[in-house]
Amino acid sequence: MYMLTAANSHHDLPLYSRLQPASRLDAVSFVGSTVEFSQRFTLGMVDKMLLDAAHDAGAIYDLLAHQHIEPFIDLNARSVSNGSVR
Repeated sequence: MYMLTAANSHHDLPLYSRLQPASRLDAVSFVGSTVEFSQRFTLGMVDKMLLDAAHDAGAIYDLLAHQHIEPFIDLNARSVSNGSVR
């Protein structure tokens, strides 16, 4: 299950959930989920996103920058570019 949740608000409620194949990489599920979420969620604006190390990829940073979302992503220890400022 891939879930986007409101955080640091009066109600930390799930905003979007989608079952994804277990064999699919989280970063790939993220791309489809954010597009679908942005098309359906029109009540507010997402300006920050907290993600785990599975999302530490240049394309994810580029996608979030394009959507004007500030990323907070745990660095992947296996990443070649780990340690560089993004």
